[in-house]
Amino acid sequence: MAETFATIILGGSLLGIGTILFRKAPLLVELEDDVDIKAPILKFKDRVKEVNPFSLEKILHKILSTFRVFSLRLEKKTGDQLQKLREKSKIKRNGGDNYWEELKKAKEENEGEML
Repeated sequence: MAETFATIILGGSLLGIGTILFRKAPLLVELEDDVDIKAPILKFKDRVKEVNPFSLEKILHKILSTFRVFSLRLEKKTGDQLQKLREKSKIKRNGGDNYWEELKKAKEENEGEML
């Protein structure tokens, strides 16, 4: 029952909108030639520029500067991590050299005890 009322109201609304458009269509056609749509938009842009004097170049400059600082920080941290890895690998290589030296010393001590 509620759906029936909703359908009746919808139909009546559409019929009313159609009637208004049918009656006002000739007036809308006449107004279309007289009205310049771009003029109010240009006036609005001029008013916005007067009230808020920011430029897109400044905003772009700020964004690019922030991105550059971020990338430089990231590069610095990456360089630090690479340096740490190099130091660790250098310690491991030097540790391996000590292993062979210690092995030679142990062998010499064993030979000295056998003689």
